[in-house]
Order: sequence, then structure tokens, then C-alpha cells
Amino acid sequence: MNKKKKMVIGGLIIVLTIITLFATISSENITYYYSPGEVVQSPENFKTRKIRVMGLVQSGSVQWKPEATELSFRISDDDRSFLNISYVGAKPDMFREKQGIIVEGIMVSDTDFVANTLLIKHNEEYKINDHKKDKKDYYYTTVE
Repeated sequence: MNKKKKMVIGGLIIVLTIITLFATISSENITYYYSPGEVVQSPENFKTRKIRVMGLVQSGSVQWKPEATELSFRISDDDRSFLNISYVGAKPDMFREKQGIIVEGIMVSDTDFVANTLLIKHNEEYKINDHKKDKKDYYYTTVE
């Protein structure tokens, strides 16, 4: 074999190895989102693996114990199927009732979920501040 063919074959092997490695790593990191209704309908399908569930924090369900940093609440997507969520860690600043949330963790019973990660949905509304002051009113000098 001549030198050019060896280089082409070696290059193809390297490229195929990189593509295979990237595909393997990417497929391992994919986590799908489930609704509380999907999880409650067949909880046995979710007990052996880490999952993400997206829903709304139900009004009146939040219990926060700051001394133990324990947070518990319920989420639902249809007000019929509920998951009881327990989480140990700092309560996110934006956490509140009727807030969209994604919890990541494992099912421990048919309706109980232990979360190790909370992702809070941010408000998508952006407002422009109406600045009525002149630019000079925002700055001042300490040297006169």
C-alpha cells in the first residue's frame, strides 16, 4: 500500500472513532421530561432510573423546613395526577406555588418522588424600564 492510502485509512479510522465516542456520550446524557400523569399511570416503569418530571407546584402543598433545608410539595400537570416531591437542599429563590418546575430524581413509591435537582421555570415576560431621569442624574462625582 502506498503512503496516501495508509493516511486516508488512518484518518477515516480516527474520524469514525470520534463520531462513535461522541454518539455514545450524547446518548448517555439525554434525559427526557415526563408529566406527573405519565409517571402516576405506570410508576413501575420509572422506579429503577433517574428521570425528570415537569409540572406545576400545587397551591397549599409547599412545606419548607429551613433548619433542615427540607422542601416538600406536590406537582401536577392536569390537577388529577399528583406527585409528592421531597427535596433536601437550598430552596431556590424563584420557587413558589403555581410555578412551573422540573424535578430530577427517582421514584420511591407510586406517588412519591425524591428530587436531587430542581429547575425553576423563569418568567418569559420582559419589561422595559421607563427611565425618566437624565443620564446625569444616574452619576455623580466625588471630586469637585
